[in-house]
Amino acid sequence: MEIATMDAQYAALTTGAAFQLRPTGGMLRMTDDDRIDFLQRMTTNNMAALTPGTSAVTILTSPVARSLFVFTVVCEHDALLLLPALGETEVLLKHLRGQIFFMDKVKIEDVSAHYARLRIMGPEARSTLMDLGYEASSADGAVEAVNDVILVHQ
Repeated sequence: MEIATMDAQYAALTTGAAFQLRPTGGMLRMTDDDRIDFLQRMTTNNMAALTPGTSAVTILTSPVARSLFVFTVVCEHDALLLLPALGETEVLLKHLRGQIFFMDKVKIEDVSAHYARLRIMGPEARSTLMDLGYEASSADGAVEAVNDVILVHQ
C-alpha cells in the first residue's frame, strides 16, 4: 500500500500537481516605519526594491558574512511578511528582536497561528491554481491575495 501511495505522489509531482502541507512553516509580520530599512541593513537582497504585491528570497547574515537564515519576504502595503525555513520561526523572531535598536521603528510578531503554509509543485501546478480561481502569475516573486490566501510564486 505504501509503495502505491508513493508512486501516486511521485506521479502527481512529475506529471500533475502535488500539494505539500508545511505545518512547521511559520510566518512573521514586520510593521512600522523602519521595517524595510531594518531588513535592508541585515540581508543580502534589496528590500528597498520590494513593492506591495512582490516578494524576494533573502539571506540574513552575521557581521562576518556567515549565512544565518534564508527566508522569503512578502511586501504588503503596511507590513512585510517573513516566511522562514521550516522550523525556524521562533529562532528567527528571537534573532530579529535582538537586532532592534532603541531608535528603530520596527515591530515583529509571530502570526503563524493565523496562517497555514503549503506548497504546490509539479508541471500542472499553475493550471491547477488557475482552475481554483487564481491568476497564478509565472513571474518569479509575484504575490497574489485571494480570499484570505496569499500565493507567492517562487
